[in-house]
Amino acid sequence: MNAVAYMVSLLPPEAKRLKPQAWIFYAPTLPGLPDEHEKWMHEQFLAAGVAVAGIDIGEAYGSPKGRDLFSAFYKEVTVKRDFAPRPCLLGRSRGGLWMTSWACDHPNKVAGIAGIYPVIDFRTYPGIDKAAPAYGLTAAELTAKQAEHNPIERVGLLAKAKVPALFIHGDEDKVVPVKENSAEFAARYKASGAEDAVKLIVAKGQGHNYWEGFFRCQELVDFAIERAKEGAKPARKEVSLGKHTFTLPEGFTIELAAGPPLTERPITGAFDELGRLYIGESSGTNAKVQEQLAEKPHSILRLEDSDGDGRFDKRTFSKNLSATRRWISVEFPASQPS
Repeated sequence: MNAVAYMVSLLPPEAKRLKPQAWIFYAPTLPGLPDEHEKWMHEQFLAAGVAVAGIDIGEAYGSPKGRDLFSAFYKEVTVKRDFAPRPCLLGRSRGGLWMTSWACDHPNKVAGIAGIYPVIDFRTYPGIDKAAPAYGLTAAELTAKQAEHNPIERVGLLAKAKVPALFIHGDEDKVVPVKENSAEFAARYKASGAEDAVKLIVAKGQGHNYWEGFFRCQELVDFAIERAKEGAKPARKEVSLGKHTFTLPEGFTIELAAGPPLTERPITGAFDELGRLYIGESSGTNAKVQEQLAEKPHSILRLEDSDGDGRFDKRTFSKNLSATRRWISVEFPASQPS
């Protein structure tokens, strides 16, 4: 299987280019495809500052070899051409099989999946017998390994990651039946608790054809643009810690270093040169300033990590204070950790 890089209107006008470049990863890119039916759609992407790119891998039908070539192409454009790390995937017909297969391997590299009557179950198209050779398997072997290779059986991986998806599919499609493909995809998302992340637009009375509504679907175009631009933003993740949820940039982690009973209401803090943490702790009182000045209800704490496990476990002193921020800034000047 020979792969030929095939860029589709690679970059938007220079004035609208982004850094990193938001992009649509499109399939299928075969001789004659994409064709004039996608022209309007691609023009909308480029006008919005979103590039379109794809690679001709032949009739791979979502096979491991095809997915490896997709990965090599992804690495080429993201590492050497400064394309964003998370494209929006767009698959038309059998291109859906290519895209969902690759997405199941790399859900963290996908900002969204859009599809025009996409194939998601290779049993419906091209069928087990025709797909098996691309996988280097017999039909019986591929049937037995569907959990490993058939994207419809792997949708749970995308649902778990809550990868947004939007498909448009005709309800009279005999080539790629909506029930076994797009509708089944949506049903499995719903069963996995990711119903809000998927939308299926059913085109009434339409089959597997060139109806203009498929290729000028504004909702699909808007979705693809929005997801592609989202994929160009720094990746972030939500992390729950106790009762709190934090949004962190990609590559960052957060851990609890100190909490009750060592400290209950930390207001400010600073480290000394020995790694000890000084905390200005509030008592939680809402008393008037003059009362706090007289009663000095707040405390300064020094916490130490005595066993070196990264969590403070020793509180060595406290002191009654009328304020917490000023005490630390005056008595223990220190730079905040970066």
